[in-house]
Amino acid sequence: MQIVIIGNGPAAIAAAETLRQQDRACGIVMLSRENVPFYSPCPLAEYVEGSVPKERLFLRDPDFYARNAIDIRYGRPVTRIDPQARQVWAGARPSPTTGC
Repeated sequence: MQIVIIGNGPAAIAAAETLRQQDRACGIVMLSRENVPFYSPCPLAEYVEGSVPKERLFLRDPDFYARNAIDIRYGRPVTRIDPQARQVWAGARPSPTTGC
């Protein structure tokens, strides 16, 4: 079975972890509009001011996705969902030259 999770926030991470607890063999693709792993926005101000190191922003260790066999696709915002056809469309990765 192939499962697509839209997002990379708390609910998406909880869904992926729960799926892995129940089934180690299913395929999981996670589509994230963000270009970074799961993080907490709460300490961003402290990170910008320099009192919190970048590593403290992230809420899972760097190998979380690989260890859980999650095909994470960063910079892929979902643009359309067709539940009847069981299809999901994701936008292209932003070009590094656009600054988006």
